[in-house]
Amino acid sequence: MLRLDHVTLAVRDVDEAVEQISSTTGARFTGKVEAFPGAKAQVAYFGAGFLEVIAGTEPDKLRTTQLGRALRRSPRAGKAFLA
Repeated sequence: MLRLDHVTLAVRDVDEAVEQISSTTGARFTGKVEAFPGAKAQVAYFGAGFLEVIAGTEPDKLRTTQLGRALRRSPRAGKAFLA
């Protein structure tokens, strides 16, 4: 049986996205963390899964990881990745 662990939403501005999601849904997010070099994220937990909102903050550091390079190449914000 497959189980969805989390959904990652790539955005331009984590603070703005978290505010919009929180005010619309009532979701409560953790504090901001460094998801990987050059990217900041916040997480809202829902039972066994979670929503991760992430944005690249330091383009030079994004180049150092595979996920960072993928985020950097993303043509537009608002793209969701399932994990």
